Amino acid sequence: MTKTDFEHLHTECSAALTEYARIATSLCMMLEDCAEQRLNAGQRSAIALQRRQEIEIFSEYQKVRDRLLHAARVGFGSID
Repeated sequence: MTKTDFEHLHTECSAALTEYARIATSLCMMLEDCAEQRLNAGQRSAIALQRRQEIEIFSEYQKVRDRLLHAARVGFGSID
């Protein structure tokens, strides 16, 4: 892995984390509505969908983070 490859991977990791934070924040805001009133079926469905999206994007973030951590351990040069 070259320094440029590593920098690209770091940028990808940062973007994935930012996207995860955006999705998680959105879910938190949706859940905040639960305190004010009972949710209807459409709102509950939207929360379930948002949760699935949060899980998916978190998984994507973990994958790229793990690749970045591996690259950091190995250093520049070829990595398997």
